[in-house]
Amino acid sequence: MGRMSCAGRSRWFAVASLMAALLACYGTLALVGLLSVLGISMAINAAAWAGVIVVFAGLTAFGIALGMRRHRRPAPIMLALLGFALVAWAMLGRYGRTSEITGFAALAAATAWDWRARRGRLSGDRSPVGGPV
Repeated sequence: MGRMSCAGRSRWFAVASLMAALLACYGTLALVGLLSVLGISMAINAAAWAGVIVVFAGLTAFGIALGMRRHRRPAPIMLALLGFALVAWAMLGRYGRTSEITGFAALAAATAWDWRARRGRLSGDRSPVGGPV
């Protein structure tokens, strides 16, 4: 099997980082809940947990910034930075479920937008208004 190009690897970076952030957040929560149901208690350092989530959310935004270098569209990174800020505020500032979920939704939308813009740029597609994607 051939080696994946640098552009191909960087395209997956934001997706993998987003999945890691979601897994760190909701996967840990689900695991602790499942263990509790089984009668096993587990202590988690909340600050470390929040820090890991913020790091992966930041890596997601960084991965989208790598995409902007390719497709030259600033909107996905702007949405990603908003999502990152909301997740960081929810984790490190004043927790709010709405800001957490909205932040993750913004990161997911920005990741999808970046993915689509990169695919269009790599395949030579044109936008509906005639300019390059």
